[in-house]
Amino acid sequence: PVFWTGRHRSGAWGSAAAGAVTTDLFVESLDAASERVHDGDRLVPLRRRRETIALRWGDPVTLEVSETPRGPLLAPLLDREREPLALAWTGAAPGDGVAAFLRVAHASSAAQLRTALATHHEPVLAVLFADADGAGGLQLAGSVPRRAQGTSLVPVPARGDGFLWQGFL
Repeated sequence: PVFWTGRHRSGAWGSAAAGAVTTDLFVESLDAASERVHDGDRLVPLRRRRETIALRWGDPVTLEVSETPRGPLLAPLLDREREPLALAWTGAAPGDGVAAFLRVAHASSAAQLRTALATHHEPVLAVLFADADGAGGLQLAGSVPRRAQGTSLVPVPARGDGFLWQGFL
């Protein structure tokens, strides 16, 4: 429904994936019954929901999803038993990537284009733009987790503040 690259009478823009890491795997600490998860100094109930996935050439598959404050547990999707891993992804946070690029398509100046990109959250893009008046620039658009320390792209402990996200850049 939107174009990452385009032009009109007032300007032009082009986008490319910025290569930002927007996911982390957290090793969760569950209670003995796997009903509650540690969230800071307290135990909170896992949020549970059922999701049905329609298959093009087959019967729908229904999964029970257990979710922690950091994201859904991946155990039902893994083919072997392992520690409970939760997937945190910036795309699961509120935002309006599609609406932002619809506003980009109607921006009549570089300033309006930058304003439109301010609410884009996923995927993280590098957007090069110029307007008919000669203004332009390069804007990184999207949400990147603010991390206290690097994760080295491996699962990290969810308990404690060392690896938890502290908002977005």
